[in-house]
Amino acid sequence: MGEFSTVFFVVDEVNKLLFTSQPPLIIAVFIVFLSFIVLIFAIKGKLLSLRNGIVVFGVSLMLFVMSFADYLERKLAYQELAKIYYNEQYNVVEGIVDVYHVQPHSGHDKGDIINIGDVAFEVNCYSSTFGYNQTITHGGVLREREYAKVYYYDEIILRVDIRDFDEQKSINRDCY
Repeated sequence: MGEFSTVFFVVDEVNKLLFTSQPPLIIAVFIVFLSFIVLIFAIKGKLLSLRNGIVVFGVSLMLFVMSFADYLERKLAYQELAKIYYNEQYNVVEGIVDVYHVQPHSGHDKGDIINIGDVAFEVNCYSSTFGYNQTITHGGVLREREYAKVYYYDEIILRVDIRDFDEQKSINRDCY
């Protein structure tokens, strides 16, 4: 059989997702810093009343706590999936992809429903997950008659390998 190319790996994607949660966290830290300065001016009575300064600082502190909690939740979810992957606690299925339902580009319906071997997956572009979620209409690689190897845990796709293009082309000709 031919060589596989890894087209999705959860650890690579997770690093991107964690990075996207950092800017709100950095902005929240900046806002807390600015509101602390406002609080200092309020204490000195130069900018606004002490009560308003405390309110501004409290609201910005809550923003920071919420952003930090979101970041920690994402990081813990990532660490759990990375641990599962590196400890090889996943299942692997390999075979030709059968597509039973394609999610419309706009969503508003269930995700792509695919089978590989005897394992069914739902790939939903609009779900928040660290796993593979790129649907066919959004350029996903798990398309009809594609030969794939999928590493998964529960319903989360951790890694997708696709048979190299030249090899896949010859397999498609043999199938007809």
